[in-house]
Amino acid sequence: MHFFTIFSTLLLTASALPAPHNGEVHDTPTYTIPTGDTPTVPSGHPTKFTPYIFRFPRPKDGSTAVDTESILTSLQPHGFNKSHLHHKYSTLMNGFSADMSDHCVKILKAMLPASGVIIEPIREYKIQAPLPVYTPQLADGPTFARDHPVKQARQAPAPGITDLQTQTNAPWGLQRISQKGKIAAKFRTDISVGQAIFNYTFDENAGDGVDIYVLDTGVNIDHQSFGGRADRLWTASGFTGPGSQSPEDIARGLGEGEEDRNGHGTHCAGTTGSRGFGVAKKANIHAIKVLGGTAGSGNSSDIVAGIEFMTIRHIQRKKQSDFKGSVASMSFGVDIGEFDGTYSALEEAVMRASAAGIHIVIAAGNSNDDACHSSPAFLSNKIHNDTDYLYQAGVITVGASTINDERAEFSNYGRCITTYAPGKSILSTSITSRENPGDDATKVMDGTSMAAPHISGLVAYLLGQDQSLRTDVVAMKKKIMNMSWKGVLDPKGIPNGAGDTQILAFNGV
Repeated sequence: MHFFTIFSTLLLTASALPAPHNGEVHDTPTYTIPTGDTPTVPSGHPTKFTPYIFRFPRPKDGSTAVDTESILTSLQPHGFNKSHLHHKYSTLMNGFSADMSDHCVKILKAMLPASGVIIEPIREYKIQAPLPVYTPQLADGPTFARDHPVKQARQAPAPGITDLQTQTNAPWGLQRISQKGKIAAKFRTDISVGQAIFNYTFDENAGDGVDIYVLDTGVNIDHQSFGGRADRLWTASGFTGPGSQSPEDIARGLGEGEEDRNGHGTHCAGTTGSRGFGVAKKANIHAIKVLGGTAGSGNSSDIVAGIEFMTIRHIQRKKQSDFKGSVASMSFGVDIGEFDGTYSALEEAVMRASAAGIHIVIAAGNSNDDACHSSPAFLSNKIHNDTDYLYQAGVITVGASTINDERAEFSNYGRCITTYAPGKSILSTSITSRENPGDDATKVMDGTSMAAPHISGLVAYLLGQDQSLRTDVVAMKKKIMNMSWKGVLDPKGIPNGAGDTQILAFNGV
């Protein structure tokens, strides 16, 4: 039996993470194979290579850690080609990812003690939006609306809020997270739900200057609704390198570059922080492209590298006077079934980034299943004490609700759900297309992918109000849960005995 537990403090600060490698090597070790243990060399040059992530556990006895660069150099005489290297990891973990032959894998194992290396195949992750991605859930009416200027009406500020305003042309999700009751029945129609006709009441200055990292398919940073607050920080090399026009390469996004060619990432970024459709309208939006292609997929090797890049930047930003907090929006996942007790490299990266003080928000998954069967969503219900860090269930996992305050029929559920947020028929920013020209394009989309950005935006919004929570991910998670509405989500859509929180997000106004 699993129990959902949140503790009030984190024992790890960012300074506890190892510093990024600075290029200097002192007393570089050489790794050799013990006499008599040399694996049989295959005849001819290896032609079959498998993509793996290799992790070297941090020593618990104070001994010297494995030197990744020396390992790679030591493998070269045995047939390893460094052109097959994908990434080296040094901050969140010690290791690398590469395509490697079975022979070189055996050589590597022989160089190290039995506990010296963890080897896992690279896994594919996908966006958490039902496919086809761009199918609006509308019976009639337009499938998208233009990002017309935001209409706002000034309100009397509540205690602790500096400038309370109401946007009168908002998507329904923004109204739902800023009001106490259900949206009026006359607006809960198939035609109304995808339109910008709702009211969002919010603190005008909340979220100002907070860094939101959108780990996704990229972001259309030129969209008018971002107002120059969006940028591109990192793109996985597979998207920037050469790619053919084969159906397989197009589906995976190989060679498509740093731009968002899918639209999923731009939509998520719009909900978390755009002026017309976002929760935190003054936050900084940073695109980290780890997914791509028509399928909106990516691999664990690239995602770990993207998370490591984000964490290094977070550590650097903490030293700057204008740092107000880091939020990561992750609307991707993979079904894993029951957790087998062994954390993958991606899961370790997420836990370490959370322990370093990054507020991580994850989509629960769209399988109409227990969210504890989806990775990395299940981490919201885990505590992990490792050699050099303590992870205390700090990530926030978000399920999707409808305009009728019901669990969306596709949304995962259960004890790994932190809270629900609007995730069906969500209007937000989009990429330019033949059907959607211009730099003000919008789309209506479904998925827990759409629910999670409401909460990543809400985290940024609350960081703008309370700087004591800048790196306290556990306290922020408790705040989100305590602020959420209890007893408003219709329980009939949630299986009995699932341990679900059945709570719906609220911004506190």
